[in-house]
Amino acid sequence: SRLFERRRRRRLHDAEPRLAGLALDEQVAELTRILDEDGYLADVVRLDDGGWRITEHNCAILSVATGYRQACGTELAFIRDALPGGHVERVAHLLDGAHVCSYEVQPR
Repeated sequence: SRLFERRRRRRLHDAEPRLAGLALDEQVAELTRILDEDGYLADVVRLDDGGWRITEHNCAILSVATGYRQACGTELAFIRDALPGGHVERVAHLLDGAHVCSYEVQPR
């Protein structure tokens, strides 16, 4: 758990300068680029209700996550912490049988 928490904090520390000063829609786009750069093959779509859905088509840590589900919890925590102006919910999860991991972001 400590290892995953350190990874979350490091990723957040690295992402914060790229997200600072951006509007929420720009933060969502930039965070998606960060996730993509990290190997998650991420993309984002705008939803009809004004929110966004970030989809990770690949899990960069799947082999670890299958043995240590807390890795997935810290991934969700990272996205929530990176987007404090949004409400983030995981709506699809590879380890629960989905073919992707997806997160919906709604403005607060």
